[in-house]
Amino acid sequence: MKTDDAKIRKVVRFPNIANLTIGNCFLRVTLNTRLGRKRGRIANPVCISFYLKGTNKTLYEVLPYKMSEGDYLEMCRSTGKGRNALSENSPYAIKKQILKAFEETAKRLRVYAKHNQLTIDSVQSFLGARVEGTAYFDDFWRQFNETKPVGTKNAYEGARKSFLKHVGQINRTYLTAEDIRIWEQGMADAGISKTSVGMYLRACRAAWNEAVRKGRASKEDNPFGKIPQGASRKREWLDTSKMTELYDIFINKRYPKSWTDAMTVSVHWATGLFLFQYLANGCNLADVAKLKYNEDYFSAKGRILTFVRQKTEERSNMEVVIPVIEPLRKLMTELCSTPELGQYLFPNILRGETAAERIPKKVAQANKDVREGLRCLTDYLGWSMRPSGTWARHSFATNLTHAGVPDRYISEAMGHAEGGVTSKYIDLYPLAKQFEYNGKLLNLGEKEGKTITVTSEVYELFQEFLKQQSKPRQDDDLERQNLDKKP
Repeated sequence: MKTDDAKIRKVVRFPNIANLTIGNCFLRVTLNTRLGRKRGRIANPVCISFYLKGTNKTLYEVLPYKMSEGDYLEMCRSTGKGRNALSENSPYAIKKQILKAFEETAKRLRVYAKHNQLTIDSVQSFLGARVEGTAYFDDFWRQFNETKPVGTKNAYEGARKSFLKHVGQINRTYLTAEDIRIWEQGMADAGISKTSVGMYLRACRAAWNEAVRKGRASKEDNPFGKIPQGASRKREWLDTSKMTELYDIFINKRYPKSWTDAMTVSVHWATGLFLFQYLANGCNLADVAKLKYNEDYFSAKGRILTFVRQKTEERSNMEVVIPVIEPLRKLMTELCSTPELGQYLFPNILRGETAAERIPKKVAQANKDVREGLRCLTDYLGWSMRPSGTWARHSFATNLTHAGVPDRYISEAMGHAEGGVTSKYIDLYPLAKQFEYNGKLLNLGEKEGKTITVTSEVYELFQEFLKQQSKPRQDDDLERQNLDKKP
């Protein structure tokens, strides 16, 4: 019995088809018969062995080739001559593939050895062994995503899941250009837009750049080629005349009589929220959802709203000031909650949700409601464009630019981080100027001086709609309970 065990543990020293030395590490291609028997397989894996001098320790990188002992010996002896030598599955063709894999591994190890001393732990890290402080690239990517704010984290996780879907799990610490090519092709075949492809690739590259900074990868092994640019969004905006038309429809509630009450109310809500985003400095809906009546609002007697953009709060604590011009005030009177210190302007977006990981879903639903409501209205108006919530931000910037408003004001109003040192010494634009500039967002003329009285059943229905929307729904509570039960 002992003899049999000894035979099982013995590794046969098969001839190798390639070997070289890098520093104190000796590399060779071999057939690992011990690993094959351990897993109960007849075919044994072809491996690259890493022998570290002075340690009496050998590590292995398993290649995607499995062979019997006889097949391996035949491959070693193959010379590329003969009738079938160049066929796709011939021993010599496989031998060339293995040699190519060996050369790629050797190239990566040379680069790795420039920055790391080759020890048992460092080579294990290089091979992706799960030892303390190391992980496969997928694990590293996931951990990297966890360090980001919720919105960015969800976007990065979407990219990682897309990679796993089209490429699969990669049990190594690095990426190759072939991995990226397969991923891009898979996304193209699935009909994913170039914009989304570019976003996913940039998310992956962000994780890879972090791996480079932490010494887990080398710049020389950059697997990314030219990342495709998304389609231009220069036409994704509405000019002031169209925005004014939407505002006039909202204020006067001029909707088709053929619409049901429910449809009218939902379109009214979507239109109002879109106009609020536009007039409130092109505010993203993620920021609108968290907008509160703060001390600044009451100190200025309701003339300003202030907040720090969620997207840039980690990089910049720059405060955005929204001048509450008269059209915006009218929107707030109808759309927003009663002004109370610390109260959300739009409690019906989050519906009481406070968990950071679940808030993006509520915001996404509100964005969908805005998009669908606007589509109904633009179809009724005969417009060819299909605006969504993001158009409000583009329209704010574009219309003020066309009106001759200084770029610096537009940048500050939108909460863009300033790159120049000068911004540290120059205060924000005076409130009077902010009102003047934001007053150019609509072409109201003398209309704004008139008092518009609306007596409509739709108004009462809309107020009831807002009350119902602000309450947590039963399915929200059930979803929260189910998520809380998860480990």
